[in-house]
Amino acid sequence: MKSFIASPALILLLALASAPLSAQNYTFSTLAGSQDQAGSTDGTATAARFGQPRALALDGAGNLFVCSAGGTEIRKVSPAGIVTTVADLSASWRYPGFGSIAVDSAGNLFLADLGGFVIRKLTPSGTLSTFAGSGVYGSTDGSAAVAQFTSLSSLVFDSAGNLFVSDSSSIRKITPAGNVSTFAGSPTANGSTDASGTAARFSGSIALGIDRTDNLYASDKLNHAIRKITPTAVVTTVAGRAGYAGSADGVGTNAHFFSPAGISVDSAGNIFVADTGNATFRRITPGGVATTIGGIATAPFSSSTLLRTGTGANAHFSQPAMILASSTGTLFVLDDV
Repeated sequence: MKSFIASPALILLLALASAPLSAQNYTFSTLAGSQDQAGSTDGTATAARFGQPRALALDGAGNLFVCSAGGTEIRKVSPAGIVTTVADLSASWRYPGFGSIAVDSAGNLFLADLGGFVIRKLTPSGTLSTFAGSGVYGSTDGSAAVAQFTSLSSLVFDSAGNLFVSDSSSIRKITPAGNVSTFAGSPTANGSTDASGTAARFSGSIALGIDRTDNLYASDKLNHAIRKITPTAVVTTVAGRAGYAGSADGVGTNAHFFSPAGISVDSAGNIFVADTGNATFRRITPGGVATTIGGIATAPFSSSTLLRTGTGANAHFSQPAMILASSTGTLFVLDDV
């Protein structure tokens, strides 16, 4: 079965790895938190509370980290649904707070500081430091101390420990030593061009996922498309068509998306997408076949619809924002309302 954490702004969805590929077999149920009450209360299952969540990340042990309270708190959800507060970062808060999160193999958390234009590092012992960025708005590449960022929105690690960051309409690469370079796209030019490296173009905010062989996948929100970036920075479109918003399932460019956001890839190579504008969750198989696995585009969640529990189209969502696939096939989903 699949289950989720829910609050007025947070839903976490779980899916069994053995679930068949047919969309109707994805079932949503509550793991922790409250559908109706927001807050910051730690606890187990429905005794816990969440409010204003912004990002999710998974570690190798299956613990889920949630950046919530408007980007000032880091909470941990164990596989058993036990919720604890890892850090209160309100003293380091700069509007609009921390907006994205990733965890490395050593358990260090990396946070996109939206107000400070830097990447912060939070150790397991609670030490917060600046990992990369000068704190100045811009697009300069270089060492950790001189690099500049403009609009940080997603963080993922590859197998070598490089951190990839979506920054405006580009993807930046940060080495373990903190050196920053532009990997694909341009932070100063929008578009939809498939090409290599900085000749490729994206449009606006990009969410990132990564597979077992270090291929990046990007939800190109304003282009309504799903893009693939190889380890050598070759960019291609795998689903959707730039400039065409829609909800149709299908193969490749015959499948349509509407402002897709969070994206993740499971161990079998299936791509999962939070299709925000359609209020649905979608899956793209390695063969490029896109199907809707949760929600229905014509009936988003509201007071008149079913709760966010149910199977396939019987589960309704408002503005799906993130989806994460664990190594066991479990999916974690955030629905922002």
